[in-house]
Amino acid sequence: MNSAGGVGRTTSALSLAVAFSEYGRKTLLVDCDPQGALTFTLGKESSLRTVYDIYSGRSRALGMIHQTQERVDLIPASPKLYNITRPKSADILFDALNTVTYDIIVIDSGSGYGEINRTVLAAADDIIIHTRLDLLTIRGVLQVAQTSETIVTGK
Repeated sequence: MNSAGGVGRTTSALSLAVAFSEYGRKTLLVDCDPQGALTFTLGKESSLRTVYDIYSGRSRALGMIHQTQERVDLIPASPKLYNITRPKSADILFDALNTVTYDIIVIDSGSGYGEINRTVLAAADDIIIHTRLDLLTIRGVLQVAQTSETIVTGK
């Protein structure tokens, strides 16, 4: 995660998921970026069931999972995610992903501070903050750190 764009979030998410899979871990990728680069890369951009279904009230993620040729499963993104301004709860993604059984779940987030990214932070056990050595990327790192602290502490 990073609020700055072009820092390698999608490439890293896919690489990590494939690596986990190669080491025998049952791995799920969740594309929460409305641009859907991960979904496109894995050839699932025309999927009818997407992560948008989670945000529009469908509580079980199981029906949205697609198998890929990369030996990882995927819940694809949808451009409809741009329309999500207020999820039903901050834990909506966590609750839906809690209904599936995987060794590893890797979530690809979009840039910015929208409500979708707040739910990603709330669902994550660990966060990787991607950086480049430039001022705007470092600023994004600081903003993600502040946002995640707010979610954890409630302040």
